[in-house]
Amino acid sequence: MAINGITQQEIANELNVNRTTVNRILSSAEVKQILKDADSRIHSLVAKALDTVDDALNGRATDMTNGLKASIALLKSTGALKDKIDIAHTFPKPTIITKRDGTEVVLGVKAEDENE
Repeated sequence: MAINGITQQEIANELNVNRTTVNRILSSAEVKQILKDADSRIHSLVAKALDTVDDALNGRATDMTNGLKASIALLKSTGALKDKIDIAHTFPKPTIITKRDGTEVVLGVKAEDENE
């Protein structure tokens, strides 16, 4: 719960325990290390997500549909990307991504551009 940003008071209320108990548990060396490791892992995932999006934007990776979707979702959840960003319009050039099923998706082309 603490990893998810829930306050000690909220944790105490949810678990029906004293806030002092929650504080004592969260202050233990073991829990502090767990929280530190989780924070480090989150930062690592965000860095990887940014690299994945960067690779897609620069056309360096084309077979990454699921990775790109996961990266965008992660970046949105951290606030690094706005929830209503139009990804298709941010690509500098059309990028073709091949899905696992063999179909291709073109990023960076508006639907109306395809008809011209």
